Order: sequence, then C-alpha cells, then structure tokens
Amino acid sequence: MIQLESICKSYPNGTLFTNVNIYIKKGMRIGLVGQNGSGKTTLLRLMLGEERQDSGNIQKEKNIAIGYLEQEIISGTGRSIIEEVLASYPGAIETEKKMVSLSNEIEKDPDNTTLIDRLGEAQNKYEAMGGWTLEKNAKKILGGLGFKDEQFSEPMESFSGGWRMRVALASILLQEPDIIFLDEPTNHLDLEATIWLEDFLTEWKGAMLVISHDRAFLDRSVNHIIDIDLKRVALYHGNYTEFKNEKKTRIEQQRSAYKNQQKHIKDTQRFIERFRYKNTKATQVQSRVKNLNKMELIEDPKLMIEKY
Repeated sequence: MIQLESICKSYPNGTLFTNVNIYIKKGMRIGLVGQNGSGKTTLLRLMLGEERQDSGNIQKEKNIAIGYLEQEIISGTGRSIIEEVLASYPGAIETEKKMVSLSNEIEKDPDNTTLIDRLGEAQNKYEAMGGWTLEKNAKKILGGLGFKDEQFSEPMESFSGGWRMRVALASILLQEPDIIFLDEPTNHLDLEATIWLEDFLTEWKGAMLVISHDRAFLDRSVNHIIDIDLKRVALYHGNYTEFKNEKKTRIEQQRSAYKNQQKHIKDTQRFIERFRYKNTKATQVQSRVKNLNKMELIEDPKLMIEKY
C-alpha cells in the first residue's frame, strides 16, 4: 500500500531520520513510537504528502484512500453530529434531504403520483449507495465512542473540543479507508470508549498507523511497531510489549558486538603501534591500518533509547 525507500528528512535545527526503508501493507496495524520530537508526526505527514522528504522515494498504491485523525480540534460546522459524520458521504445526505422534502410534499398532496415516483427513485438511489446502512453504522460508531442516542441530532457547537474529536474519529471509521492514520486517538477518550476503539481496530480489515503513548492501547490494538530512535526507523513485528522485548534483545546483541569490536580495534591499534617501524611487519601493519579505516563502526548501545 505504501513503501518508503531511503527516506531522509532534516530541518534547519537538525536531522530527524535517515535512510528510512519501511512498508505498510493491508492488515498491518502499526504503532509509531519514539521520543517527543523524534519525527513521528513528520513521518505521517510525509506519507500523506503534506511534507516533502529531502531524498528517497515514497510509493503509494494507486487510488489509495487514507483517513487521517489529527490532534487539532475541529471547529463547529453548524451541522448535527450525525450530519457531520455522514458529511463524508455528501451524496447520501443530499438524497436523504430530498427524501424528507418529498415526503413532506406528499403529506400535503398524497395522490400526486409524480411526487410518489420521485420519492421511490430517491429511496432506490439512497439504498444503492448504502444510505440506510451508513446511518445505522454511524450511530453504532458514535455510540461506541460514548454518545447517547438523543445527542445525535445536537449541533457540533454544543460539544467540547474533546467530544468533537470523537466525532472526527467516527467520521474516519465510517469511511473505511484503505489505511487510517491516527495521532493520539485515545487522548480524548474515557476507558469505555478506549476499549470499544481497541475492539473495533482489531477487526479492521485495512491498514492502520497510530501514534500513541498509551502502552496498554498499543498492546491490545497493534500487530507491528515502527520505532524512531537515534534518527533511524525500524519495523518490529508484534505489539508494544513484544517490541520492547525484541528491542532489548537487539540492544544486548549490539552491546556484545560493540564490546567485541572495541576490543578488536584496541588490539589492532596496539599491534600497529608495536610494529609500525619493523620492516618485517610492514605489510601486516599496512593491512591492519587499511582494515581499521574501512571498518564500519558499531554504534555504542548506551546511546539507544530504551524507554518512552
């Protein structure tokens, strides 16, 4: 669905990440983790095309549909919350309004066959676009996110920013895009709504990339982790706990490799210093100098971040 190849991104105050090679496929539910300021939101925006990478390529599947929940609070729109959720299907809303208008006209003129035929056509059109199911599903999602039935017709302006974020989330979930990007989706959810969202996302058929500091949420809702650490981006299989265990193992392996390499470097340097001026060892000394110069240094694992 989305492939990132050799992506690098910098700002005037420093480099965020280099040589990023990751992919997102259908069925992958990914948690994006890293220290604050490591570039998590920037990575999302690169994939959305809202920012440009310094180098590398981003390939997207043709006609891919992406839903994006930002942290920014949406303003009032003058619509009810059910209308706001259904607004992503403008044809359905227009047809529904037409049906209501025709029904009102028919009440005044019940024998008008032209009006009756037009209502029938509108109903068929509404059914063909899944209108009846859309509204049912919209109410189900809103209910799962904590709204009561009597609130569905209330205007957006009557709700706080946190509740408006729930409406925005409901709208994205209703659309069922190929991939959803969620930036801290649980920030404005209570425990009950969070549990509902976890259950909903585990059944998600598309792909998902979510930024969250809620470890329990990540444990229950994702099956991959993308980790941004030391300007590098790595993909891990499993939930958050499995990622932490795997990363700990990798750090331990790197610590051992780093220790062995440092010992090898010191031993080689001692050999060079000892035999630098011995003609009989000149070839060996030159060979080891070249090897040191070509050696790819293993990074000190003490620099790696183990906690978020």
